[in-house]
Amino acid sequence: MNSYDKAQSLGLSGTDAEQVAILQTLAAANIPTQDVRVWFRENRLWMEKPGGQMWGTLETASASATPEQRQQLDYLFDVVFGGSSNNIRVTEPVPAGETWAVVQTIVALVPDSSGSVASFYSLGGGRPWSALTVDQFASDRSDSQTRDENQSAVDGIAARSNAANEAAEAEFRASGATPGSITAAGEAGFAGTPQTGGN
Repeated sequence: MNSYDKAQSLGLSGTDAEQVAILQTLAAANIPTQDVRVWFRENRLWMEKPGGQMWGTLETASASATPEQRQQLDYLFDVVFGGSSNNIRVTEPVPAGETWAVVQTIVALVPDSSGSVASFYSLGGGRPWSALTVDQFASDRSDSQTRDENQSAVDGIAARSNAANEAAEAEFRASGATPGSITAAGEAGFAGTPQTGGN
C-alpha cells in the first residue's frame, strides 16, 4: 500500500500537502501506555513517585508551560498515568494528530528531548510516512490510478470472456448447433458484453 492508497483507506481529503501532513503523524501501530511510562522513565522525562508526585525534566519544565501546553500535558498524564486508556491511538488521523501536537509540546519544553521523538514512535513501529513529500504523494497517486485503470481493463476482458463462454455453452446445448454456430455465439457474446476497461 503506497501513501495515496493509505490516504484513500483513511478517507482523507484536502490538498496533497494537507494529506501528507496527516500521514506523517501516523505510526504503524498504536502504542501501549505501559510502554510510554517505561519510555518516560528511561528518558528521565516524567516519572511518578510512590506518593503520586511527579518528577523529571518534563515536570520541571512544565512550570513554564503555556495554558495550551499545560492542557496537553494534563491530557497526556490522564492517558499514560491516569489509566484512562490502554493505548495511545496513533494509527487514526485525529488522535494521531493530537499525539503529534503533544510530542511537539514536549520537545518545545524540553529541547534536549528532540532526539527522542523517533524512539517514542518506535514504540508503535515507527512512522512509515515520516519522510513523505508532496511530490512522492503525487507520484503514488499516479501509480495507483494507473494500476486501477489496468485492473479495470483486465476485469473488462474477464467479463467479456465469461459472457462468450456462456453464449457458446448455450449454443452448444441448442438443437442443430454446429462448430460454426458455437464460434459465432461466443464471438457475439464477447462483443456484446459492456466493457469496464479502456477499450
